[in-house]
Amino acid sequence: MPVEGRGKVKFTGGDGATLQLNADGTGEFDYKSGTEYLGDLSGQEVRLEVSGKMTYHFTARKGTLSITDVESTASGKLYFDNEQYGDSQPLNAEDDTSTYTCSANELTQKTFLFTTRFERVS
Repeated sequence: MPVEGRGKVKFTGGDGATLQLNADGTGEFDYKSGTEYLGDLSGQEVRLEVSGKMTYHFTARKGTLSITDVESTASGKLYFDNEQYGDSQPLNAEDDTSTYTCSANELTQKTFLFTTRFERVS
């Protein structure tokens, strides 16, 4: 993810966030009250804390995922070495198209900026 004035950061994490894809073509990404993603930039610890929800409509066909009608209450805060960097920013996945692959219990979504792996839970 590009961070203005700093460079690109690769984040991992996201434990606790949930993705729900429904048969009617609606989806919801719920970051709860604070999902953490961790990264490193030139030896400096970087943490992204995201909270809130995003809802949308989706179409999945032949490896392409289209997302429209996004509504978001999600926001993110970025920290470098535990000091907040800038203000909290709203998160809104603009109407977007990405690619995806599925296996028995995993969905991998790729866009220009990120790759996200989702694992099915019972």
